[in-house]
Amino acid sequence: PSPDFNASVRINVDTFDVFTAYFFGAPDTDRITFSEINYKSDTVANAGDWVEIHNYGTTDMDLSGWMFKDGNDANVFTLPVNTKLNSGDYLVLCADSVLFSTQHPGVSNFMGRFTFGLSATGENLRFFDKSGLLRVSVAYSATPPWPADASGTGKTLELLDPYGNLNNSVNWFSGCIGGSPGGAFNPCPVA
Repeated sequence: PSPDFNASVRINVDTFDVFTAYFFGAPDTDRITFSEINYKSDTVANAGDWVEIHNYGTTDMDLSGWMFKDGNDANVFTLPVNTKLNSGDYLVLCADSVLFSTQHPGVSNFMGRFTFGLSATGENLRFFDKSGLLRVSVAYSATPPWPADASGTGKTLELLDPYGNLNNSVNWFSGCIGGSPGGAFNPCPVA
């Protein structure tokens, strides 16, 4: 149950300890996060800028009308009607669908095109619900203590723990070459 539940317990002492419990509460809250960021692709294997969204909650979510923005409020990508993200699923938002699908032909859970780029030096990324309420944000950087090899080497920023602080550099690590868009992180192949 939700941590904010009320409980009622009845004990019948004439018979052997009989308990009746009533739990009241709300279903799990929406849990959505940025789980991967590709802000500066390798020039040889250029997939363009993209971010991955992850629903790490227990409820399916309707993201219709939700807005992805960088640090500039004028830069907005609005998710189309009927955008659903089921519990445990991932969705990639990309700046260039052609570049992305060329580099990741096996990934089908992506959409785009957002018309702004992600800064190669770092910036604030934000995700708003359809009513304009800020639901998640991260301010990443390309300089230490952030993983610097996610800048131009073909690697991505991967989130370590969705329950952790998104703005803490220790909660992010360098992914594999090309990243793991559209799904959970897989360990990098050993050469």
